Amino acid sequence: MEMTTFREGADADASTSTTYSFAAGDTYLGNLHVRGDRDWYEITLEEGFTYEIRLEGDQTNGELRDPYLRLFDADGSFVRRDDDSGPGLDSYMQFTPTETATYYISAGGYADYYTGRYELSVESRPADLPADRFSDALMYAGGTFANELETGSDRDWIGVELFTDRTYQIDVGGDGSASELDDSFLRFRTGDGTFLRGNDNGGPDNDARVTWTTTETGLYFIDVLASNPADTGNYVVTVEDTGSDAEVGTAGADSMQAMNGTTTFYGLDGNDTLLAGTTAEAFHGGEGEDEVSFENATGRVMEDLQNDRFDFGDAVGNSYLSVEVFRAGGFADQLRGDADDNTFFGGGFSDRLYGRAGNDKLDGETGADALYGNAGADVLTGGGDPMQRDRFIYFQNSDSGVGRENRDVITDFVTGVDRIEIGRLDADTTRGGNQDFDWIGRTGFSGTPGELRYFNSAQGNTIIQADTDGDGASDFEIELTGTMDLAVTDFLI
Repeated sequence: MEMTTFREGADADASTSTTYSFAAGDTYLGNLHVRGDRDWYEITLEEGFTYEIRLEGDQTNGELRDPYLRLFDADGSFVRRDDDSGPGLDSYMQFTPTETATYYISAGGYADYYTGRYELSVESRPADLPADRFSDALMYAGGTFANELETGSDRDWIGVELFTDRTYQIDVGGDGSASELDDSFLRFRTGDGTFLRGNDNGGPDNDARVTWTTTETGLYFIDVLASNPADTGNYVVTVEDTGSDAEVGTAGADSMQAMNGTTTFYGLDGNDTLLAGTTAEAFHGGEGEDEVSFENATGRVMEDLQNDRFDFGDAVGNSYLSVEVFRAGGFADQLRGDADDNTFFGGGFSDRLYGRAGNDKLDGETGADALYGNAGADVLTGGGDPMQRDRFIYFQNSDSGVGRENRDVITDFVTGVDRIEIGRLDADTTRGGNQDFDWIGRTGFSGTPGELRYFNSAQGNTIIQADTDGDGASDFEIELTGTMDLAVTDFLI
């Protein structure tokens, strides 16, 4: 990291109004001019890193003899302090934020008594990884992961998502630097932490190596430690799919195609695309927004991410990890989501798209499509010819919430053509059974259960509201992009 040294000019404010800011790796040379003076510096601290903050005298005749260090959050609320944890009377603290946020570092003197010149510095390093299944470190087959065992008896658990019935080679060794880990030890574990296999010197140069054939798709853990518990140092982990039918992508956006016997794909970084074929494929997208496309399919496809026994056509037998986007082909296809935030594109015909749980994005594209957002705050787009009827279908009152962040948004509703189907919803929850809604147009709620209305918002959108319990407040909402006049014929109620 390139180090930059700054010098305080005008006296820094002792509040969130300070005009001074810096980044990890920088150093500030400042001065407490009078007793009670404190200098605040704004800094952004990132989740996943541990920060070492030092406040020291500048080693001149006029140095600050007894520094006192404080840390405040973005609101100016006190977080932590230190007096003498550094050399002599200098201050030192380590801090690992739980989320990326703005903080303020305050340079002061002990008891606000001491004055003088000081040196304030901040350095960062990756936060120490936990040695249990709650570790959020994740790597990918075909890639590498580098970190450090900082102290004696330190252990790091790194997660890796693997496909079933594949043979993987896991290696842990030093990184080749002067401070590398000389003799690594490896334990390979299931996602719940159960030990599977360990190794000390199975690889070259005292490196650890485990070869394992998986029995299920999912998360596994690589438990890294030193052969000698007292050793520390930098290490590198690699995971390789040893099959000749595996293809590994690059750090960029890759287009990968199921052909020539290749069945397993690892996209690594970048926004990768897999063009699915007729054979069973496994695709791990890795980092980025990755897509599986059935645009080459020669027949109808059904992909169900929650229950693969419903898969049909070119989707049969496929497995996916870290894939965010699915695109149907040129037939009457179905894409059905899971609990994640899915993005579905319908392709070139009349399709059915089911978001299920999560905040999903469904785009029917060409054709008269049926879109089922289901639970979550979903964004629904009919797409295609505006004269073809797209249907937006709701099964339960909980399928769309109340308020801007909770309700579904339909981006291209065409009045008189498209239809919102809410006939399956219970319009009156105060009675047994399912009752029909009573369309009241732009009229306000009267306190009668089952009323359905709409209004045009100041933001230029159209908000549909339903009162299902008669309290005069909305219990179910849908937002339509744009200002429009609605009629009861725009609904199936």
